[in-house]
Amino acid sequence: MFEKIKALFAKYGIQISQEKENEIKVEVDKLEPTNAIDWSKIDLSKVSPEMKPILETMSNQNKILVEQVKQLTDTLGAERAAREASAKATQEEAKKAHDKKVSDAVEKLFKDKKIVEADKSKWKTDFETNFDMAERMAALIPVPKQLQGKETTPPAPTTGTQATGTTVKTSPHKALAEAIREQMGSNEKV
Repeated sequence: MFEKIKALFAKYGIQISQEKENEIKVEVDKLEPTNAIDWSKIDLSKVSPEMKPILETMSNQNKILVEQVKQLTDTLGAERAAREASAKATQEEAKKAHDKKVSDAVEKLFKDKKIVEADKSKWKTDFETNFDMAERMAALIPVPKQLQGKETTPPAPTTGTQATGTTVKTSPHKALAEAIREQMGSNEKV
């Protein structure tokens, strides 16, 4: 019977450890007596007429019980497989949600200009290790003064006119650098 249960587990992709296999074997041995009666070998013609109906009833009950044990074993295996699949799916969903939460937190820090590209992997590791602590640490990082109240994305190129009357395009990076210089009060050219 144990081999049938083991084959059933394999059929449904249920992996069991050697330790669990031994536990199942012990439980199956309890269900299956070592001195099992093989009802097909009993010759009812040699039995007294008073015992014949009793043995037939016992034989029929035994067949029913064996079938019920098989059904229960199959049901148990199916339920266990369903629980394991459900637990695995729940764990995968939780991991995906956590990964998204970590990724969003790191991207927010980057978008808010609190970290640079090179620091993303370090902060990702920090958020994965202890999200609450990393979140508290991130809250302590100030936004650079020159960017406070400013849009952090570079503006579109603008067109200007030089004193000579020619039209020039100003790059978005130059415009951002000039905005930073204004905030810092520097007169240096960027």
